[in-house]
Amino acid sequence: MDDFTATVPVAETPAAASANTSTAQALPVVGGFELQTIVARSADSVVYRGWDHELALPVAVKEYLPQRLARRGSDGQVVAGAAHAAFEQGQRAFVDESRALARCDHPGLLRVLHLLHAHGTAYRVMPWYAGSTLLAVRRSMSGPPNNAALLTLLDELLDSLRCSTARWACMAASRPSRSCCSTTTARC
Repeated sequence: MDDFTATVPVAETPAAASANTSTAQALPVVGGFELQTIVARSADSVVYRGWDHELALPVAVKEYLPQRLARRGSDGQVVAGAAHAAFEQGQRAFVDESRALARCDHPGLLRVLHLLHAHGTAYRVMPWYAGSTLLAVRRSMSGPPNNAALLTLLDELLDSLRCSTARWACMAASRPSRSCCSTTTARC
């Protein structure tokens, strides 16, 4: 396996699942982190389940890859083309957010362990957490939570917002699908 690309299985996209076909794609290997499967996509990024070869631990790796501004070339490099200025501005915001989150130590916020630049874009490496998002937990409930559970949850969410805004993190991307539920005490 070279330092630039490795062929690994990719989580099925809805289109692939509906066509009953499996998908494989060349994913980059980034700074000693093997990107194993895609676990989430948004308009601006791709999140991979990865493997840290140095520490022998699973990690989550988020790649800045805005679909409307850039694409991955056959060589694994991210190419912005005519939207280069907008891509660079978004990448700077991604880097700034990563740095701010790295300074925050709160169980409701994903901790950034490493930030790196490779393949023409930026990546943030975070711990791999098994579990559910707030959105998934809520969807699994048969009805709304009781008042005591709701107050506990709101306390945790508001505390994570306090911590992140105290560290100047951009909270524009906060939503239930990105919020972690925890009962651990915050340390900001």
